[in-house]
Amino acid sequence: MKLPLPISTYKLDATQASARRLVNCYIEQVDAKSPVVLKRSPGIKPWGTVGTKGRGLHADTRTGKLYAASGNSLYRVSTDGIGTALGTIIGDGMVSMDNNIDSVVCVTNPQAYYYNGTFGQITDPDFTSRGASQVKFLGNWMLFLEPDSGRQFGANFGTVTNFDALNFATAEGSPDNTNQILSDKQQLVQLGSVSTEIAYNSGRSGYPFERLPSGGDFNLGTPATMSGALIDNTFGFLASDFTVRLLRGVTPVRVSTHAIEEAIRSLERKDDAIGLAFTLTGHLFYALNFPSGERTFVYDVTTQQFHEVGSYIDQNWQVVSVAAAYGKILVQDGATGRIGELDPGYYAHWDEPQVMSWTYQSVYAENETAFHDRLEIIGTKGVGLISGQGFDPQIMLEVSDDGGKTFRMFSSRSLGKMGEYKWRVFWDQLGSSKDRVYRCSVSDPVEVAIMDTQLYTRGGRV
Repeated sequence: MKLPLPISTYKLDATQASARRLVNCYIEQVDAKSPVVLKRSPGIKPWGTVGTKGRGLHADTRTGKLYAASGNSLYRVSTDGIGTALGTIIGDGMVSMDNNIDSVVCVTNPQAYYYNGTFGQITDPDFTSRGASQVKFLGNWMLFLEPDSGRQFGANFGTVTNFDALNFATAEGSPDNTNQILSDKQQLVQLGSVSTEIAYNSGRSGYPFERLPSGGDFNLGTPATMSGALIDNTFGFLASDFTVRLLRGVTPVRVSTHAIEEAIRSLERKDDAIGLAFTLTGHLFYALNFPSGERTFVYDVTTQQFHEVGSYIDQNWQVVSVAAAYGKILVQDGATGRIGELDPGYYAHWDEPQVMSWTYQSVYAENETAFHDRLEIIGTKGVGLISGQGFDPQIMLEVSDDGGKTFRMFSSRSLGKMGEYKWRVFWDQLGSSKDRVYRCSVSDPVEVAIMDTQLYTRGGRV
């Protein structure tokens, strides 16, 4: 019988109905013997280390240059990963950054700084009387979120350092605080704690931002100040009901499954969720990282499926920011200030092994005993390296007979040394079970693509 490949992460604990799980791998739809192929997630190739603690990346949309907030400094990062300190920024939390035609602005709550060839702090009294927690550029306006309020305000048109006390607007749909602001297509999305309001540039004199006259608000917000990210001409965000949503037009479309939502609800903290969006190998990914909860869920907008990513030591990514610069997708480590490149041909997370793991749906024999004679995995073969780890790459098999609660290890099998393209990966005499779950993993730094799995059984009713 054909054992279907797991196409998404569904189960995150042993109490739920499905055992499927994808860690550091995702599906790709193909026109081949199998409709989908299970592929290894991109690794993180070391690129540079800037500062001591990653607090945010920003690619200047005008010049293409990369800026990094790390430790207590703002850096400009060259094409070879070397950082030049531009000035001192206070605090140790995440930094919000954006740019207009001549300046990069970074906000550390409540202070804000700018760099336009010269580094400085924004000191206009109409700014300092409010302070800011975030910044976004929209239509030649540099817009700021006032902390612990429902108000956003702007620097004077075309500037970043001059302010007028009348340049502000309040989200009026609900009296909750605004947690995050996002901008795209001349619209400003104001995600509150339990509601969202969308403003647009109405063109009126003075401060022109007003709520959309139709469909400009809805009764969902976000518990986190950094969960929203721009992807596929829309926004992904963690909603206040702990669903994952994509904003399509003015409608927050639910994309998460019940199991993903239950896993999010089980986390002690949701307010530290970080949204990360990037496009790679033709896939549009929205990652939702929970640093304290040690989970990172990734929604593939292209296939509309979830998978997970994590390091060898931690269950989640240590990535806190992502930026497209210098022809690369660059990510920042929150703990160390390292900057790495997401690379589909690199099979590690910086200097840690990347363990690719996939768990199949349970093989349930309807409470009868089924004998499992052979499990065969069809995929890439002969992918061994010339020397070192990966010279004879191994695929590991674990088996659970209690629905995925506990697993036991079977002996590993070779994926084939270099050039052994006729190599077959299979296990014989796997015993009997009424409810069997198979889990496979690869930690060697080699390409892995799984196209099919065949299971040969006797007895039972599977």
